[in-house]
Amino acid sequence: MWKTLSFGLLGIASLSIISPDSWVSLPVNAQLTSPPGPEVSPAPVKPDSSSPMPERVVTSLLKLAEVSQDDVLYVLGAGDGQLAIAAAQTYQPKRIVVIDPDPELLQQSQANAQKAGLGDRIQFLQQDPLQSDLREASVVSISLPSEKGQKIRSKLLADLRPGSRIVAYGMSMGDWKPDKSISVSRSSQQNLYHWIVPASVEGDWEGSLEYASGRRYPYTLRFSQQFQKVKGDVIVDGQKYNIPKIALTGDRLTFSRTENIQGQTITAVFNGRIQGNTLKGIAQLDAGILSRKFPVIARRSTRQAVQ
Repeated sequence: MWKTLSFGLLGIASLSIISPDSWVSLPVNAQLTSPPGPEVSPAPVKPDSSSPMPERVVTSLLKLAEVSQDDVLYVLGAGDGQLAIAAAQTYQPKRIVVIDPDPELLQQSQANAQKAGLGDRIQFLQQDPLQSDLREASVVSISLPSEKGQKIRSKLLADLRPGSRIVAYGMSMGDWKPDKSISVSRSSQQNLYHWIVPASVEGDWEGSLEYASGRRYPYTLRFSQQFQKVKGDVIVDGQKYNIPKIALTGDRLTFSRTENIQGQTITAVFNGRIQGNTLKGIAQLDAGILSRKFPVIARRSTRQAVQ
């Protein structure tokens, strides 16, 4: 039967999946690097919560985070309050919360917000960011000592919803590589980093594809994951087919596969979203007169379900 019905979902032809430009314009690991500009300061310093951010850094961080009026912005590391003030003045997010354990820094930041007439628009909390509840945030800006990178990483991944954006000034998060990075000086300590919190996709996802009225073909999607990096296979009728191109951006999953079957190039593209333990989307088969779109619903195996 035409290549095992071209293996069900992505299988419908040993299908290949290519990330559509409308969803993924860069490889998952891509880094954007701007040409080196003039030094932000004559002597670059290692940024932390006590170091005021240069205006150029504040502007670049907020732009990189794509802050909007629909966002809730959490600022971890008060500095002098200029990032929160600039966000309130330019982007007007629904809520801004500044968190820092140092009472003097918070007092200074709050005083600057008052001078700017924004004292009632920004909330200041004297807390350890590692102990704070960050679940409400859709955007998090971090200016903390580098040694806290690994700990805050675990906190962010536990608290934030898939698709939430994180930006940081001069602080990496170990082997969780940023989705983008921008250089604001010749010092690597003054790079700006941008991450998008990925959904959990690890595990086996089981479903069936209706290729004709009343006729369904079962399949399994098997994914392994390291942050936003995903590898996967589709298993149909006991046969395993590698999925060569997979992109995970927040809760959006795209993948593709292309093969030549009996002289005809067959391409399949999947676009979907991860909703807890359910994967929903559309698989589009490009096979000439046999081209079709198929609704896809797969559910993660109960053995690996995310609680």
